[in-house]
Amino acid sequence: MYFRNPLAEPGIMGISAGATLGASVSVSLAGVTAGISISTGAFAGALIAGVLVTIIASSKGGASGTVALLLCGTALGSLYSAITSILIYSDDSTLRSLYVWMLGTFNGRGWSEVKFILLPSVLAVALFAIVIRPLDLLNGGETAASSLGVNVKRLRLGVIIA
Repeated sequence: MYFRNPLAEPGIMGISAGATLGASVSVSLAGVTAGISISTGAFAGALIAGVLVTIIASSKGGASGTVALLLCGTALGSLYSAITSILIYSDDSTLRSLYVWMLGTFNGRGWSEVKFILLPSVLAVALFAIVIRPLDLLNGGETAASSLGVNVKRLRLGVIIA
């Protein structure tokens, strides 16, 4: 309900494609086949993709914020997927490890990975707890939430960061 559109999800917003691109760049540059560096690259790619989509959608003055966000996310997601395909095609040695990572695997994972995501997860839950009331107000629509004192742009950015 945050975007008032049932189609809004990380794949449509370009976040998933940004994460895959970040992991691909990490593997291509570092030559790493597994471990936290792929996860770090994926996290950085997702974060950059989310921020870039938000910035581009915010700069579009005429369109509704939600519509612009979804359209920019779809377009940038296609661009990220194309760049990822080029990176995978250009380097056969990392193709298999990256392909297995993209399909999802828990092979070789343990509690150290849980410790890696524990702090960001706790911070995200705390941020969501702070913005729970403004999100309830946003459920009534952007205009209604704005009239009740909610800064919709700042709230949207905070939720995307979380």
